[in-house]
Amino acid sequence: RALESTTYRSVFVPIGTYTVSDVINVSYVRRIVGEGNWASIDFTGDNFLNVGCDGCTLENLRVRYGGRSHYGNFYIEAENVTVRNCCSIGSLDDGFRYATASAGVSFIDCLARDARYGFLGASGNLTSRLVNCSGDSCSEAGFIGCCNLSSCSVDGENVSVQGFYGCLRASSCRAFDVANTAFDRCTGVTAATVDGNGHTIWGFSLCANLSSCHVEGCTGLDYTGCAWMNYTTCD
Repeated sequence: RALESTTYRSVFVPIGTYTVSDVINVSYVRRIVGEGNWASIDFTGDNFLNVGCDGCTLENLRVRYGGRSHYGNFYIEAENVTVRNCCSIGSLDDGFRYATASAGVSFIDCLARDARYGFLGASGNLTSRLVNCSGDSCSEAGFIGCCNLSSCSVDGENVSVQGFYGCLRASSCRAFDVANTAFDRCTGVTAATVDGNGHTIWGFSLCANLSSCHVEGCTGLDYTGCAWMNYTTCD
């Protein structure tokens, strides 16, 4: 397979749907670009795209129906990887997942839908970056354990138990129609918005360092158990 090449450093994937029945290991290719909006990789069974090449860039890829336990449709275990305009649909486990060792990983304009967790970070990895990403209709949470989020969103569709869980440094993020808690155990949240749509119970729970946040449409408390909160700018 071209993505597993040890000869080519750059691979272009034409528009189409490619059915794959094994794990794809990217260990040498440095740039993978899909044609148009997305080139689709459809996994059969619990397989996934495993990125292990430092400095790799992936763009315009759609990965569907894979996701082995403890991995995602996209699994990043290398440093300084950039994932841009990629989409994970229908994962058996997570949408996008990255390891502790994957320092400097960036997700930009990515979508995870119909997974357990949309984006799953790693304990101790504080150098990740997520910009304008969405974790929608994920059964457990849209984002968990992620750092440095900007303009990210969750549309829980009253399916996701939580929107953002255990995230650090989130700016201008939004959680809509989450079933339980929109922001749970998050630290350093600025200008975040919660719209419970009459379904979400708690807006912010056990969070710290909140500033300029807004909550509406929750059936329970807007803020519960939060610390170091700027009450003059949160409503």
